[in-house]
Parts: sequence; C-alpha cells; structure tokens
Amino acid sequence: MGMNRIKYLKQTIVFCLGMSGVFPQDLIPGQCELEPSAYEFSMNIISSVSINGSLTNDSNNLLGAFVDDECRGVVTPLNFSGYDIFFLVIYSNSISDVVSFGFYHAPAGMNITMDEQVNFSPNLLLGSVVEPYILHSTTPVMGDLNSDGAVDILDVILLVAIILGQVSGTEYQNIVGDTNGDLVLDVIDIVTIVGWIMN
Repeated sequence: MGMNRIKYLKQTIVFCLGMSGVFPQDLIPGQCELEPSAYEFSMNIISSVSINGSLTNDSNNLLGAFVDDECRGVVTPLNFSGYDIFFLVIYSNSISDVVSFGFYHAPAGMNITMDEQVNFSPNLLLGSVVEPYILHSTTPVMGDLNSDGAVDILDVILLVAIILGQVSGTEYQNIVGDTNGDLVLDVIDIVTIVGWIMN
C-alpha cells in the first residue's frame, strides 16, 4: 500500500510538470500611480528584504512605500551578490508621515506587509549597497515549506515527505503547505505548488 502511494504521488508530480502550461500566471499587483512632482519632499532607502530569515532574490519582486494606504514609492530590485537590492525613493508633503512597507513576493505570488515603519525625513538616506537597510517579515509565504524565501522543487519534495509520513510537518509547514485552506495536506496542494513553480 505504501509503495503504491509513493508511485501515485510520483506520477502526479510528473503529470503536473507536464501540464505546467495550463496554469494561469500569478497576478501582479496594480502599478503604483505616483506623480513625484506632486510632492515637495523625498527620502531614499537602499534596502533588502528578509522573509522568514532569508534574503529575497527575484527580479520580479516589488517593494512599495505607503503612508496609510497611499502609495508613496515603488521599485523593482537589482541583484547584488545573490540577493535583492531596492533603491526606493519615498515622496511626501509632510515631515511627520509614518512610512510602512509592502512587498510583492513574486515566487509565491503574495503581498506581504513588512514589520518595520520609518518616520519620513526629507533628504534622508537609509542604508547603502554594502549595508542595506533590512526590512523583515515573518509572514508565512504560501508554498515555502523550508522557509528559504523561495517556492521551488525543494518545497514540493518536503511536502511529499510530509504527506507520506516520512517527515513530521511543523505547524508552520502545515499552514504554508495547505494551499487551498482545506486543513489537509494532499495531492491538490502538490499540484498547486508545482503550478506556481512552473509559472
């Protein structure tokens, strides 16, 4: 029975890889509509993003700055030594704004609110290329079972091992592996994560 189950899961993964073309692309959040000339002041942050302790590395990631719900800056990263560097310009008409940060994690297709906030200060520069200002989040990233900041085949392998009972899943893994929210880790979750990877 156990060998038949392993064979079935292997066949399912192969099928998912072959069907990768039918999965829809991840949705990209609406572009920030920002007119810099409408603001009197600006500040700059040279930043990297850490998700669950791992620095991100994907050219499709996005970092945005917000005051309340209003976007005040958005940028895609450059790669530096294997991780993202964001050169983010933040705009304001007030020197008392509190800036929050939102991150689009492209590998998981998720929007994540970062833990940090900063007080806006005109002409301020936070961070450098050598020592970037690190923004953190411990938000669970769906599909990232091994918490390395990326959703990839290693997560699928770990999910299969948990489903087969070869590894005891942690509470975190049970949350991020349950892609459809049915409280069960199963083949549907494998199919979904493989679809994310292939797209």
